[in-house]
Amino acid sequence: DYFKQSPKPQPKIQKIEIRFIPDRQTQLAELLSGGADFLMHVPKDQADQGKKMPGLQVVSGETMRIVFMQINSQSSSPYPMLKDVRVRRAINHAIDRQSMVKNLVGEGSRVLHTICFPAQVGCTDEGAPRYEYDPSKAKKLLAEAGYPNGFEIPLGAYRERHQTEALIGYLKAVGITASLSFLQYAALREQVRGNKAALTHQTWGSFSVNDVSAATPNYFAFEGEDITRDPEVRDLLAEGGNTVDLNRRKQAYKKALALIAERAYAVPLYTLPVYYAATAGLVFKSYPDEIP
Repeated sequence: DYFKQSPKPQPKIQKIEIRFIPDRQTQLAELLSGGADFLMHVPKDQADQGKKMPGLQVVSGETMRIVFMQINSQSSSPYPMLKDVRVRRAINHAIDRQSMVKNLVGEGSRVLHTICFPAQVGCTDEGAPRYEYDPSKAKKLLAEAGYPNGFEIPLGAYRERHQTEALIGYLKAVGITASLSFLQYAALREQVRGNKAALTHQTWGSFSVNDVSAATPNYFAFEGEDITRDPEVRDLLAEGGNTVDLNRRKQAYKKALALIAERAYAVPLYTLPVYYAATAGLVFKSYPDEIP
């Protein structure tokens, strides 16, 4: 009974049954046995495995979801080492983003240098410093900051645990021992808002809104999850978000994003793709808004 005069065509699939199967191997087994036709959010290793199987198709696509590490550097942070910009820059230099994209994240992902999705209006990394993977430089910066032997610190995360564990390995290699606290998203968010988090491994999808206003201000405009509290960045984001003059908007966001990168308030990592697996007869395409 779909509205026939709608620009959208009449549906060809009469019924969709959604099943929640927690175990990843069982999901793939159901697909192979004909018990399921379509899987979302397939892990990269299973997607690589699925590509070799007859009767199965695997499609990946970039999404607007960005991945980053948040650093609690505000004046009230209970982790004084994170207030030192040299430590924050060391953390940035410690992570090999390119290798993570190639070996862990997969097709459709790209390295980021600022906290926004590249297609969003106002998103740019022009003028922002780039922290290349350089563990020797990271160690030197830590020593200059008074931590030649590194330090211990908690790291919170809520998804893509294998990626979090890779981040922990990179930090360990430069002397930072991060203890993992793997939580539900709501619990992690409360830790951030309650000024209890140190480092966090997070993602943000911008609610599929293609503008910087839906991403960066959530973490840098004195909202509940802002654990930097830089008034200069806040004011630039407000300037960009409160004008319809496109050039002014872009310039304000550009300055804000460059300051966030220069002061190493976070670690931009990469965009997050989604792998889909389906039976060969099902025709579909991936969309950046993560809604197939």
